[in-house]
Amino acid sequence: MRSQVSTLLSWLETMKLLVTGASGFVGANLVREIASRDLETVATTFGPPSSSALDFLADHDSLVQWVPADVRDKKQVLDVFRESEVDTIVHGAAITSLSDDVSVADMLAVNVMGTVNVLESARMLGIPRVVFLSSGAVYGHRAPYPEVVRESDRLRGDGHYAVSKIVGEQFCRDQGKENDFSVAICRLGTLSVS
Repeated sequence: MRSQVSTLLSWLETMKLLVTGASGFVGANLVREIASRDLETVATTFGPPSSSALDFLADHDSLVQWVPADVRDKKQVLDVFRESEVDTIVHGAAITSLSDDVSVADMLAVNVMGTVNVLESARMLGIPRVVFLSSGAVYGHRAPYPEVVRESDRLRGDGHYAVSKIVGEQFCRDQGKENDFSVAICRLGTLSVS
């Protein structure tokens, strides 16, 4: 995980960043890596940040500004982006699995419409860069799993989460082309704690 985050940050170091989904596993690791480079970041999450994220980031709390933002609420996203005066959005907010409390509609509202709200808000405010954190799940399950998966490999998207990421990627590509701003799509592989 650390090497993936370091690679992403190598070209983001001079920018003012906002990370959506900052209380999740990927988001918290990303915010921690940003802060470890003595860079300030705006960390957004649905509701208050989790206690585990606050504990994880405790050594860097002076560099992290927590702001509540529900990506499903376009007005709230627009207001937070405007007030934060950022020039790069790293969009990691996502629902990764279903449960008794989380439906397919909830997943699509966050993963697809939340992505649309982030992109539209960035466009409206002239924010020049969006980094979309996608997933290797877009390639689908393969048995046996190949040693190398190429960016050009066919997207198969087994399951609702993978399909929602494929749709999110397409919105990112379309918005980038139509509105002439930079959109990077990062397909994160299987993540583990080290």
